Amino acid sequence: KKCCDAFSGDGVCTVCRELSLVCEECKSSLRGEYHCADHMHLKNCYFTNLSMFSQEELQSQLEELQEIIQEIAVGKRFKQKRQTLKKQSDRILERLSSGKDIDIKESLPCRSCSETSCNGECWGVHGLKRKNALEKAQQKPKKSARLSANQRASKVLQKEKEIDEIVRLKLSEPPHVHRNNITSIRCPPPCIRILTSSVKGKWCGRTIKSVLQTEFHDLSDSHRLEEIFMRSLIKINGIPVNSDLALRRGTEMNKAHSPDTLLKNMDTISRILHWHEPPVIVPDKIEVKCIKLPKIVCDKLLSPSDKQDENDDYNIYYCDKPSTVPVHPAGPYYQNSLLLMVEAQQDLSPRSLLPCHRLDRCTSGLTICCTNPKVARLLQVQMDIKAVKKMYLARVKGKFPACSSECNKVFENNLPQEACWSWCDSNTCVVMDAPID
Repeated sequence: KKCCDAFSGDGVCTVCRELSLVCEECKSSLRGEYHCADHMHLKNCYFTNLSMFSQEELQSQLEELQEIIQEIAVGKRFKQKRQTLKKQSDRILERLSSGKDIDIKESLPCRSCSETSCNGECWGVHGLKRKNALEKAQQKPKKSARLSANQRASKVLQKEKEIDEIVRLKLSEPPHVHRNNITSIRCPPPCIRILTSSVKGKWCGRTIKSVLQTEFHDLSDSHRLEEIFMRSLIKINGIPVNSDLALRRGTEMNKAHSPDTLLKNMDTISRILHWHEPPVIVPDKIEVKCIKLPKIVCDKLLSPSDKQDENDDYNIYYCDKPSTVPVHPAGPYYQNSLLLMVEAQQDLSPRSLLPCHRLDRCTSGLTICCTNPKVARLLQVQMDIKAVKKMYLARVKGKFPACSSECNKVFENNLPQEACWSWCDSNTCVVMDAPID
């Protein structure tokens, strides 16, 4: 009688645990290791039971796995596959380092229910035994929650580098420094800075030259970019990018990249540039009022996870932001940002002040800041639920209405339904309550 493939409880893929069609006659030759159609390309290098292979066979499996990992080394869509193959490579390396040879008697737990006494016919994830094993595992203490974005090692390292740059180049100075007392214009002196950018997914597979010309508007000029390459002011992972002319003159290839080098995932582009900041108009001293958040407010509004600590700073800094000054470093503005000037004026450490909201660069007015992330989160929640009311004053250019009747003619059929306005008789102003679009 001709045998045919059939589903069975122990016939699951060794990679993904999906049920696979296996005939009874083939089970003995496959030694209990089956691969589904999606993972058939791993049939010679991915096995759960490594005790049935010699050291030479394990080394061969490891080399084949590393070749496959190299083929899918770029791209987010291969992230899970890379992690799975990396774990298998680590298992093989651990087996090789132990020096153990073939051990037929070694018993391994079932991949589905984790019991050594199981004969493999528990039907894996498709049976109740797997459900009971998962419920038992859930009773174990859970791992700690993932750190927030600002507490991760990469973000902490980036912040430390920024603080080191601010201190080394003296970028955080009070507003009266570099300010002209006659014109009130503040113009910091130029400095040499190194700007670092991580390669984005859409940049992968493109040359460094094309990325710089299309993604960085100040480098779109090909002649200027060629001059920058000649001076080695662009680096990839710390290695400078030289032009073809510099490479022909004798620069070693291992000490320089070509402008036609293809970017890969996780690469870092560094640019050395002469930093010039646009001038801004600021007073001799920015008005700042520091008020400590009352304890009764903290007890009422702070969540249990944000309990007060004696070392925490619960002060709120109310800053009078001048126009032309951005709230935080952005674009060509760094030293001329509100946060850096207020930190120096109030003797705060660099990168310690947190803005609770944003104002446009051209808008002047009250800006609320603090040094405690808990307080910042509290104030931001209050603004989200409309517990804090914002009022913008706009100066009108042209002929201003003389009375409420003229305003009614102007606003009739020109305002959304949710908007409302009121006329102030004592002042020549109109109070408008409407969404800003």
